[in-house]
Amino acid sequence: MVWYRFSFSAIVLGLILFWKRVLPAPLPRGGAVWTLLATAAIGFAANNVLFVKALGYITPTAAQLVLQLAPLLLLAGAVVLFRERFHALQGIGILVLCCGVGVFFRDRVQELFGGMNTYAIGVMLTLLAAAVWAAYALAQKQLLLHYQSPVVMWVIYAAGAVILLPMANLSQIFLLSKAQFIALAYCATLTILGYGAFAEALAHWDASRVSAVIALTPLLTWAFNHIASMIAPGFAQAEGISALSLVGAGLAATGSAVIALAKRK
Repeated sequence: MVWYRFSFSAIVLGLILFWKRVLPAPLPRGGAVWTLLATAAIGFAANNVLFVKALGYITPTAAQLVLQLAPLLLLAGAVVLFRERFHALQGIGILVLCCGVGVFFRDRVQELFGGMNTYAIGVMLTLLAAAVWAAYALAQKQLLLHYQSPVVMWVIYAAGAVILLPMANLSQIFLLSKAQFIALAYCATLTILGYGAFAEALAHWDASRVSAVIALTPLLTWAFNHIASMIAPGFAQAEGISALSLVGAGLAATGSAVIALAKRK
């Protein structure tokens, strides 16, 4: 699945950049840039594979909420590596966000710490996905000093497709139903749009603030999942989330908003 998404994105974005005469791009300048490109490509590919595998064990909303460790790691890396500063109010926002995540998983504590069960495996895979995502985002932030964001994303897509090719079973696409094929095409399209927007955001905004906005994803995931279950109940199922867990997700969203909107010193 990830290989098809990356290949589609590399071909479409490559054609657009070639038409705009942006490609071919100049070769990287120095070993540091090559290292950053490798870190970004490997981190991006690993994140996508680990996250997709995690979805086989936990629900999309739970996976997205665990993945909020990634923005926090990005925030920490931005402060340590890029010397970005943030207001004390943003620190409060981080605490609120963490409390929200804790409240959301309150009903799942026994499953999380009850051994390597299905739910714990899903959480662990998502935590690994969060860590490699943060490495990718930090490397990408530095690459934007040398290249335009669309060029960086094209290199990451193309390199990711090459990295994943030996592990991909390409014939599986012929076993997909019509609905599954449409879903794959939809995911491939959103790969270009979503990560393209993320790359542009990094080019125009501090990494710490970009990470805060991304923390809203779990609530959007839960909302769209419920909308999809109403439109196509046979294709998507509404997640069974308690009122307390929903409050926790709301706290997480509030904390992320505080981090994003608090004024810099």
